[in-house]
Amino acid sequence: MIGDVPERLLSSEQDHALRSAAAVLLDRFFADIGHLQAGGDFSDTNMVDYLPARFIPKYDHLFAKRFLTCVSAVAAKLFQSDHSMLACVGEELALHALVSEASVILEERRAGVDLADFLELATEDADYELLFDMAWDGIEDSETGQEMRLANLVFDDWFRPFRATDPVHPYVEPGSSSLS
Repeated sequence: MIGDVPERLLSSEQDHALRSAAAVLLDRFFADIGHLQAGGDFSDTNMVDYLPARFIPKYDHLFAKRFLTCVSAVAAKLFQSDHSMLACVGEELALHALVSEASVILEERRAGVDLADFLELATEDADYELLFDMAWDGIEDSETGQEMRLANLVFDDWFRPFRATDPVHPYVEPGSSSLS
């Protein structure tokens, strides 16, 4: 499980929705990689629906592969028995995508439950949510952002680990051979 989420917090409906969301998003995002490899535009991917829109011009094939890796890593962390922390902004965005998709699944099933408590406990803070709000455009580069101690919200830092004790997946870590 991720973060400070206590065991058995999730109902079986929520657990099933998260598992289904992981399978759905992984399938869609693998297809996105193929689309991009064939020369497709990022704005025509499924991923674009789960990411901050103001950064669309920066998203490319390499970013898509790194984000897919984060989605896979977070999906694995969700269902392992020990507690793991999210390692970077990319993983926070991946969890956000998984919870968004699981919420749609729960609504379609008229389950009458949501994942708000889970998301709050799974993340250390909600700083990454500022990336989705145009009112905060540029906060990551501002003096205010520095004063607020916002961590790794600059686009080029999304895959940098928050802490040495919680490493990112080797595929996305800065300086990895896959990114050279």
